[in-house]
Amino acid sequence: MDPQAMEFLHLIIRWTHVIVAIAWIGHAFLFTELEGALVRSEDPDDPKDGELWMVHGGGFFQLVKTNVFPKKLVGALHWFKWEAFFTWLSGFFLLSLVYYHGGGIYLVDSSVSSLSYGWAIAVGLGSMVVGWAVYDGLCRTPLLRFRAAFALIGFLLFAGLSYALTHLLSARAAYIHAGAVLGTLMVGNVWMVIIPSMRRMLKGVQPGQKLDASLGKKAKLRSLHNNYLVFPLILIMVSNHFPFAYGHPQAWLVLTGLALLGAGVKHVMNVKGSGWGLALAAIVAMVGMGILQLAAEPEEDDEDDLEFVLPAGNTGPVAGNTGPVAGNTGPAAGNTGPQIPAESNAVEVPRPPAAPGSISGEVVFIGTPPVRERLSMVGGCEMHRDPVYDNSVLVRDGRLQNAFVWISGGLEGWDQPPPREDALIDQRGCMFEPRVVGIQTGQRVRFLNSDDVLHNVKVEAQFNRSYNVAMPQKDMSVRKRFRLAEMMIPIQCDVHPWMRSYLGVCPHPFFKVTGPDGSFRFEGLPPGEYELEVWHEVYGSERQTVVLEQDGKLEVVFELYE
Repeated sequence: MDPQAMEFLHLIIRWTHVIVAIAWIGHAFLFTELEGALVRSEDPDDPKDGELWMVHGGGFFQLVKTNVFPKKLVGALHWFKWEAFFTWLSGFFLLSLVYYHGGGIYLVDSSVSSLSYGWAIAVGLGSMVVGWAVYDGLCRTPLLRFRAAFALIGFLLFAGLSYALTHLLSARAAYIHAGAVLGTLMVGNVWMVIIPSMRRMLKGVQPGQKLDASLGKKAKLRSLHNNYLVFPLILIMVSNHFPFAYGHPQAWLVLTGLALLGAGVKHVMNVKGSGWGLALAAIVAMVGMGILQLAAEPEEDDEDDLEFVLPAGNTGPVAGNTGPVAGNTGPAAGNTGPQIPAESNAVEVPRPPAAPGSISGEVVFIGTPPVRERLSMVGGCEMHRDPVYDNSVLVRDGRLQNAFVWISGGLEGWDQPPPREDALIDQRGCMFEPRVVGIQTGQRVRFLNSDDVLHNVKVEAQFNRSYNVAMPQKDMSVRKRFRLAEMMIPIQCDVHPWMRSYLGVCPHPFFKVTGPDGSFRFEGLPPGEYELEVWHEVYGSERQTVVLEQDGKLEVVFELYE
């Protein structure tokens, strides 16, 4: 579909969803307030269940709730059902358009699970069906009479659902599907229980005859459930716009905490200020998860590991770093002499003496290159005039691009300061550029958002510190120092799951990311035995042990198979 037509379709469905959701939730809030404000009659024979006078819009309203069928209806009996139906329907269309359309770009995350596109859709749809079946089944058991136990079991089941979804689908998809499950429970209550119960209650009743209280009680209880689900649903849907929430390492705990927080706040509203215990527990849970996000305190010498640069102040040397390191044209390209680290108090360390030996070669792909899938970019990324294709596997004339080659053994004790220049990883056109980057230990990486779109940078390191930071502004950047050797660190944008990059941190300058010709070359090596390793994000790793003679030149070929 044409990008402009797709964006217009998104806009229309989102507008529709928001409008009907406001109508539905607004009615739910209104009737909850009215129910709580009714003045009850002390006369047991009074047919009125409650009465309320209100002033609004320059006049007075008299509300009477009764369990007796009126002798005369003024106008048609109004049923509050279509708001719920169209909220769910428009939400499902929006869910399908964003997450199921276009090959599941937003739905599937290979770093989370190996679930295929088809199975991911099945999990998403199945969660709604199974969620309703389990909830409705519990509501038909004697457990329903014990409200506290019912709420606790429901909360534990939602926690289990959150854990399962965040370990099967992408983070954003997991959150939105958890919200979809709650929405399905709410609309199921309206259409499968509340409305049918009211219809059965009215069937055959005569004017002036009292209604069946058991059916009314059943409908009222399901309405109460919906009342408590409203805030969790809203919080979950809103959190989908904040990467720090769904991108949290314990995303399922954050999701569960959001549900608890919403239910707690709604409980306080329902009981008019009392019952602060549940809300307080929910707030404590959310604060605790926020602390978890910041729990990895930097060591004393790591205080400058992370530095934000906002667009307005981006006038220093960082902004202009487009040199050889940022372009990733070769690990040793700029290392022609002693280097001084970025710290002003750094001590110059002498570089080991240069040697004439060299190792060069190429990375060859054996097999049939896979067909590159077209990316269906949504969520503000409809900026490309031409189609954009997945770049995880790039093969030209049998040579593999974006393979990371480094000397993994034989250089122990090599001591050389890192380059002063920052390596650059740019978020441009809703892609990471470059796809694979190499740096030396102690060097900084500058992450830049060149798009006028919300991105985030999620660094999932094992030995270095991990980070998950939002990049909401165009030209905003964040600089991160990597102090420990580590291969290979995945970098992701949680907002757009197809955006990936990988970072290799070497203790020396002998590494290279292959270009379109698949070649690599290391110069200035002394004679000795070396271990070379190649890595590719799809085809894994291979190693070779080679011996470099005095003044020697070696040619090495790595073969990676489909």
